[in-house]
This record gives sequence, structure tokens and C-alpha cells, in this order.
Amino acid sequence: MSIKRSPIYYLSLSYLFTLFVSITMQTIVLGVFGILFLFSIQKRIEYIKNRTAVALFIFFFTALFTSLFSSYPLYAIKKASGLFFETFFALLLGMYSAEYSEDIKKYAIHFFVIFAGVVLILYLISPYKFSPLINRHGVLTGFLGGKLTYPGVITSFGSVITEKLSYRCGITICSAALIFLLTLAFNGSRSYIVGVFLSAITLLVINIKKLKNTFIPALILGTLLILIIPQSRARILSMEPGRMDKSIQIRFHLWEIGMDVVKKHPLTGIGFETWPLFADSIINKSEDTFLKSVLTQNNIDTRAVRGHLHNTYLMMLVNGGVILFVSFIYLIFTMLKEAFLLEDRMKFALLFMLITFFIAGFSEYNFSDTEVIHSVFFFTGLYLGGKRS
Repeated sequence: MSIKRSPIYYLSLSYLFTLFVSITMQTIVLGVFGILFLFSIQKRIEYIKNRTAVALFIFFFTALFTSLFSSYPLYAIKKASGLFFETFFALLLGMYSAEYSEDIKKYAIHFFVIFAGVVLILYLISPYKFSPLINRHGVLTGFLGGKLTYPGVITSFGSVITEKLSYRCGITICSAALIFLLTLAFNGSRSYIVGVFLSAITLLVINIKKLKNTFIPALILGTLLILIIPQSRARILSMEPGRMDKSIQIRFHLWEIGMDVVKKHPLTGIGFETWPLFADSIINKSEDTFLKSVLTQNNIDTRAVRGHLHNTYLMMLVNGGVILFVSFIYLIFTMLKEAFLLEDRMKFALLFMLITFFIAGFSEYNFSDTEVIHSVFFFTGLYLGGKRS
């Protein structure tokens, strides 16, 4: 049988396509893969023994353990189990796909140029209907991940762009890099703008000799685009003290409330992703009049307050206390360490995505964004399943 006709090959390409379209379709592909995996688990046991997979297991069982102490243990266990399915099988699908990695990466670049390029063109034609910033109110609702998580999906494809840029910049790759920067700027996500730039600077520090010819021009161009494009410039300026928008104010207030929760439940937290069940009660019992007023408005800000604390690391402390937080830091450390063991081009690619993801997590709870972790763990598996240096 031709290698390109294997079920995994087609599942991988289908999965790449669904990353631009629908979370439900992504979950269906992962479900089909999960069934195939269970039938071939004895032949592929080495993937389960991978250090990142083991660290993910440790994180999952820690989440289950700490959730037993929650007021809503079944709800917390269900949430933790769902997250494990989304991350673990996306990681394994990426590892399985590694033998076709060059094809997968080629299609990833082409899909990215086509889909993200079309979105940018549509945005320029009709900003209100197609803007990523107002996606939930426009005709592209859910496309490429939705409102805030849109750049999270985009930066995952940035891993492949980074790999190709590390040694050449052909027309397709340069086009993909330009679309990447334009998309990031038009979306205006401060978390991912900061994450992308700090990640790129980190890679330059690691190996400026190999990356200076492409990364330095990309950084300069990205900076100019963010300063020129009104949406991104306004979002960056809104980070200044005294000019902070409501989104940032909500985050600061939520982080204070979150730290109070951690002080009351330091070891095991309140249960995995049970914050929505406690949010109203905790805020109303606090002295935070700002958040109390937000809860009465019943709008998108209210949903933002009730949804989570907009900080991955604080959420881990609230979800499962210090115990879960330590297991999460171990997972991060393991993923980064595994990335450093790869040969240079793959190392740069994976580090770019992971560093961006983890930095953005300081002001986003991106570990709960299904479409983001689907893409992050798939590309992590794709690179970790490849050759090492």
C-alpha cells in the first residue's frame, strides 16, 4: 500500500483542514484516530512512553486527584477528562503523522496561505462583517478559532513558517510570513503580539547567526505593521497605565480575586475548571465593586468574568492548588526540554510556538481554548515524532 494512502495520512490532512473550520470536526477526527490508536496500541507503545506524553499523564492524574476535593468533583473530573482527550490524542496524532511530516508541513503552509489570506482579503472588503476582532458577531463566527483564540491557532502554524524561514525564504514562505504578521496585527491580540515578539527575540538570542537574515527583517516588518495598522496600535497603546481598556481592568481585578482563592485553597484548589460555578458567589462576597458591577451588565464582559481568570498559571493554582501547578510547570519544562533536543530547524519551529503559547498564557487562559490546544499539541507531536539531533 502506498504510504500516502494510509488512514493516518488522510486523518492528518483532514485534521489540518479542520483547524481552520470547526472544533466539532476536529474532535470527530481525534475520535476516529483514538479508535485506530486503541487497535494498534501494542505496536505504537513508544509514543505513550514519550516524555511529553508521560508528563501529560501526570498532569491529568494530578487534576483528577485534586478534583476529588472539590465541591463539584464529578464536574471537575469531567472537565479534566475532556481536556486530556483533546491534548493527548492531538499529541499522538501529530507523532503518528511524523513519518509524513514533509507532506504535512507543505499542506500546512498552503492551507494557511489560502485560508488566512482569504480572511484578510474579506476583512479589507468589509471590516465589520469579517474582522477577527468581532468574529462572534460576523459571518465568520468560529472560523480560525473565533475572537480571542484566533491568534492562538495562527501562531501554531507559525511553527512551520519558522522552520522554513530558518534556512530559506521562497515566495510561498515569505507570503505565509507576511500573512502571519498581518493577521496578528489586524487581530490585535496583545497577549499573542507580545508572545510572538518575545519568542522571536529568544530564538535570536539562542542562535542569531542562523536566524538573523530572516528573523530580524521579520521583527522590523512586524513592528512597523503593528504601529501602522490602527487596530493593533490602539490595542498596544491601551496597555499604558492610565489608558487601560476595560478588558485589562477586568483581568487585574480577576487576578486579585484569584489570588484570594488560592490563599483559601492553596493545596488542591476549588476543582478543575469549576470557576464558572463559583464566580458569582466569590465575587459577590468580595469587596471588589468593579467586578460586581460587571456581573450586573449581562454582556460579553460578564461572560468574560464568569468564564475564567484569563491567566493560565493562576487558573492552574485555582483549579488544583500548588499540587496541580507543579505538575503543569513540569509539563511545560518537559515540552521545552524535548524541543531543545531536536535538530536546529525543528527546534526553532517548536520553540517559537511553545514560547509564544506559554507567554500568552500570562494574560489568556489559552490552555482551555480547545481550538488552540488542538493545534499546539498536534504540531508538538509532529515535531517530537521527527528526528532528533
